Amino acid sequence: MFIYNLETDFQKYESTGTVSYYGYAQSPGIPSDATGWSIRRVVGTGPTLDVEWSNKARLSYISKWSEKEDYFDSAGLSASPINVTYSVNLTSNSFGIETASINLQWGDLPGVDTYKVTFTDQNNVTYNGLFAPFMNAYIFEPYTAYVPSVPVSGGTVSYLFRGTSNMTYSVTVVGDNKYQTPPFSSPVVTITT
Repeated sequence: MFIYNLETDFQKYESTGTVSYYGYAQSPGIPSDATGWSIRRVVGTGPTLDVEWSNKARLSYISKWSEKEDYFDSAGLSASPINVTYSVNLTSNSFGIETASINLQWGDLPGVDTYKVTFTDQNNVTYNGLFAPFMNAYIFEPYTAYVPSVPVSGGTVSYLFRGTSNMTYSVTVVGDNKYQTPPFSSPVVTITT
């Protein structure tokens, strides 16, 4: 197990006035615009300093160095909601059971490390990441999946959900930036398979 000295073992550093950013890469050679960074922000001078981490999680390696300022912006990074598009592909197996593959896509927002995706059917049942009804009574806000901010092409993030045919799903996507209140959110998208 490697032990970091946070004052000397950073791979990137940038300072403006009383604000300094330290970047810690998951592995050598990670580009600045790729996921795999943990960013520490230090504000102040002298003996009193405020220290914060991107996503409020020390050494989590899910951030991008190129978006370092955006992770700590509590005033709001974008006035536009997350715009979700989707496609549905119906297929039947050899037993004649029809399934629906629902591919969601949305634009990646700066300063967002993960997105919370929630699928709820017409009976108000929320589905988990295994595409089954969410049954954990200890989770107060059921969700389907947390999707990392890893754009696939053209700056879009995607998630594939396997549902059933002849269903109506309500889908929301929420951008998870721990400093953003309220969080970025998509309008509810209604999908009928």
